Amino acid sequence: MNAPPESLLQETEQFVRQPHGFDQYRAGLQTYRSWANEHFEREETRLFIGGWACHVSMGPDDAGGGHMASLFASLLQDVGNPLMRLDNGLGLYRFRYKGSDPTLYVGVMAQEVQKIDPSAVSRDHDGYLLVDYDRLGLKFMTWEEWMKRSVGEGVR
Repeated sequence: MNAPPESLLQETEQFVRQPHGFDQYRAGLQTYRSWANEHFEREETRLFIGGWACHVSMGPDDAGGGHMASLFASLLQDVGNPLMRLDNGLGLYRFRYKGSDPTLYVGVMAQEVQKIDPSAVSRDHDGYLLVDYDRLGLKFMTWEEWMKRSVGEGVR
């Protein structure tokens, strides 16, 4: 805990031994502005994440800002913010299953459903939680279907 920091040479040698080590090292030095320009096409997205970077006291050109922004962006992408809250308190989330399916879906989070209606959640043979949308009176849909629905239509 109170040991002196490693020398730059020692740190560099560690990165050489790791797969993608120099990419990790570069990401640690990259500024937020550089990282955002590299990863996002839309200015609105860069500004949204940039607001968070400023919130944690990082300027757009501070070293390490790219690493922090990538952590924040991955949190939003993987976990997400609810698109909306239903009357029963469940959040509707946009998400993507891990694996090769690139499709975006809109649905509830099984852990939240367990708190409200445990009988609507089961486990598959691999131990993954499954939600019975019919039991909740909801329609499971893709992001594309969600975006095409009429404004007053809702999710039922």
